[in-house]
Amino acid sequence: MKRLIYIFAALVALSSCTISEGGNSDQNLVAKMAASMAISEVQQQIHILSYAQTIDYYSQAGDGEREIIEDQHLPNVRLRQTDNGWKVVRNGQDLFSFVCNGALNEEGSVWNVYLAQDTSLTNDHWWQIKCIGENRWHLDQMIHYVERSVNIALDVKAGEQIQGQLQSSPIYKYEIEGECEITQDEVVVAPYRVKMKIIEPIVFDNYQYHSGFSGTAFTEGRLSMRVTDYKTGEAVVAPFHYWISPEHSNVKIEYLMTE
Repeated sequence: MKRLIYIFAALVALSSCTISEGGNSDQNLVAKMAASMAISEVQQQIHILSYAQTIDYYSQAGDGEREIIEDQHLPNVRLRQTDNGWKVVRNGQDLFSFVCNGALNEEGSVWNVYLAQDTSLTNDHWWQIKCIGENRWHLDQMIHYVERSVNIALDVKAGEQIQGQLQSSPIYKYEIEGECEITQDEVVVAPYRVKMKIIEPIVFDNYQYHSGFSGTAFTEGRLSMRVTDYKTGEAVVAPFHYWISPEHSNVKIEYLMTE
């Protein structure tokens, strides 16, 4: 436990005003680390969805508009069309690509996401964006690394466009539901299985983060969390609920009675 505490101290150093119930400082630290891991996975999905939305907008624009879209929303990367979709390129290197089956906001369309030049991935993985209604998508990812695997399924609704002009950032507010599971083996410092379920929808507002310099772009929501040893299945901390705050302070963790 202490080894984990030391490694992740920097991760939660800004979370100095934790409000918790029924916990101690060590388990609070582990709980916040696990919640941070899960939230980070959700944020990655939102950024990929935002890339897809920008690409979809770009694909329907004229040549003059495309340059403006790239400069405004993709200043550090460029888009390259392929036979079946689009690549995102930085400094001549492929970052990832989308294989597109239909327009992104067309119900039933599926966009597959592929990472480029990542030799640590196995063959047993997928990453999809499926349109399930107007401005609604199901994001589904199962991905295995050498030391880590992630399984995440989210339903995301895009709301109003955010205020201001934010470069290289999601351009809509999002409401998110779903769950994820992260498994890390003994190669890493935290060999745990983290299970997260969103029990009160998460709201993502990137404008509030950039304009207010708060701790996260997630402004509300509640997670149900379980953290267990990846081999034995024994609980590392008691199951808990985690309330998302737009700032790193005033985080609330509520530990639950074990079943």
